[in-house]
Amino acid sequence: MRFCTKKVDAAGPAWPKGSYCVNQYAGTCPNNLVTGTIQFDRENIGSFDAVTDLPSITRTADVTQIKFCCRNDGDAETPVLLPAKDPFYLFRVGDKCQEVIGMDVSEEWIYFDTKESKDAFIGSTVHPDATLKNIKLLLCYYTPKK
Repeated sequence: MRFCTKKVDAAGPAWPKGSYCVNQYAGTCPNNLVTGTIQFDRENIGSFDAVTDLPSITRTADVTQIKFCCRNDGDAETPVLLPAKDPFYLFRVGDKCQEVIGMDVSEEWIYFDTKESKDAFIGSTVHPDATLKNIKLLLCYYTPKK
């Protein structure tokens, strides 16, 4: 997996109300977003290469925990304003991708083979949509409208 991270910019606009998650970075979430976590056993996952500027991912010999910054305070069908110049991903919360002004959206997913459901858990009230017997994270991929 490759990640694109952006350091928190206190001068930037607030994240709009809606129904989505983004990767957490540096252990904190911007105002009005709450931390969501998904954790799974690394028994069959393999290893992650350590690089700089990763999102908040905790890795031990046995467990991987991924942290997200989430909102679930708006209707996914009400379009929100986010930068629409370049493609980006949001993690889906609820059963629909958040509508974004000026962007087309398609659904994608990431799959982690955890072997058994007891090897994975979701540790928060608001989190990306996922299945737990083998983690399948649901994402929304946004591209500028043509």
